[in-house]
Amino acid sequence: MPRKLYWVLTNYCNLGCAYCYYNTGLSPRHFSKFPYADYKKIIPQFKAHFDEIIFTGGEPLLNKDLFKIARLCHQAGLEISLLTNGVLLNEPIIAKIITTGFKAVSVSLDSLRPEVNDFQRGQGALVIRNLQNLLKLRPKGMEIEIMQTVTRQNLADILTISQFCKTNQIAHWVDPVEINPAVLRVQKLALEKTTQKERQNLEQALLKWAGKDPVLLKYTAAVLSLIQRQKPTNLFCPMGTNHFVLDVDHNLYPCFSRHDLSLGNVFQAPLSQILANKKYLQEAQPQLQQAKCVTLGCVCMTIAGSY
Repeated sequence: MPRKLYWVLTNYCNLGCAYCYYNTGLSPRHFSKFPYADYKKIIPQFKAHFDEIIFTGGEPLLNKDLFKIARLCHQAGLEISLLTNGVLLNEPIIAKIITTGFKAVSVSLDSLRPEVNDFQRGQGALVIRNLQNLLKLRPKGMEIEIMQTVTRQNLADILTISQFCKTNQIAHWVDPVEINPAVLRVQKLALEKTTQKERQNLEQALLKWAGKDPVLLKYTAAVLSLIQRQKPTNLFCPMGTNHFVLDVDHNLYPCFSRHDLSLGNVFQAPLSQILANKKYLQEAQPQLQQAKCVTLGCVCMTIAGSY
């Protein structure tokens, strides 16, 4: 299984997605972005522990040092990938992505209908134009993916995006939304509130999306179980074993949701020492591997090693 580091370069963002973990209080945020001079000191440690660095945020393109940081990682022999909301993917930025050596670019888009996408995320028409430019300019071998967050409002868009991706030979990933039950204004997005007919439509769409892939079929079953407030069984989560998150506070976490499990600060201890945290390895990691804390918002990470 590839070893991945999800690196949160900044938690600033130029969109205000209705369901965002930060905006609905599911995850804490203190606004930060750190300069290249600081990160330059720790990048040489990564190759011994990771195969791929996935730059994320917030919106990672808002960190002006992204390309310097990514280039140094690439020069160190690491694959580099980018998760972006697509707003800043103009032609000069696409050119930098190509020359820096990014292996993959994942663009968040919830619907090809701008009005539906804008209800949830905003800037749909702009992101679609930028995505089309990326498709036109991409070099051979670069992977492009649409990451679609599925809510009660865009169930009908799963198959239209799936067909768009097949036509353009790009990947399509479906993430079920997790809605904070304490925030009333976003409850209309919650998948747990779907009607029986809506759940049937969702199931049919997901099964068609998954095709005959056993991993995606297992993922689909887990998503449907969680929507009905049932814990799925027999899941394995690579987060905290093969994959980790480096957050803007410089701390290494097993995943995006478990800020209660900081393994250590990369500016205060060597990465090899942080990853050898005995208490974590003996107590927390076995529980995480069994995905005992899985929720709708993180179920996609349980198969992160396979895709």
